Amino acid sequence: MEREEQRRQEVKRMSIALTKQNERPFSFYERDKQRAKSAVGTRSEFYIPETMRAPPFKAGIIPWKVRAPLYQEMIERTEYAREQRIKRNAEISLSLSKLPPRMQEHELKKKLEQETGALIKAPKEENAEFTFQPNKAKPVPDFKRL
Repeated sequence: MEREEQRRQEVKRMSIALTKQNERPFSFYERDKQRAKSAVGTRSEFYIPETMRAPPFKAGIIPWKVRAPLYQEMIERTEYAREQRIKRNAEISLSLSKLPPRMQEHELKKKLEQETGALIKAPKEENAEFTFQPNKAKPVPDFKRL
């Protein structure tokens, strides 16, 4: 077991050595290292002219009194436009809708009666003869005798 452990350690060391031997840094790695060493003392590469140096613009806070009424007015306008759109769409759909044919005929008759007047209409008879007559019940048979 000790021999196996030693062999494993040896293989591990050899593979690390092989990796280091084959390892090559990126082409820019060394160049950037050299620049960093030379630029520590001077900042000539990163020099910004005085004319270009200015604090970044920062806008002030908009006062509440200016901001709130405009927002409220905008909400009211959109709400009003929405209500108008809904009302217009409802009117359009109502104008395009139709009753079923028999109901439409009934409505037309009702309108004609209203236009001609309710006076011409004959009063309904209260003692009118009913046409529906239910069947008479059959006598119950005597099951004991049968």
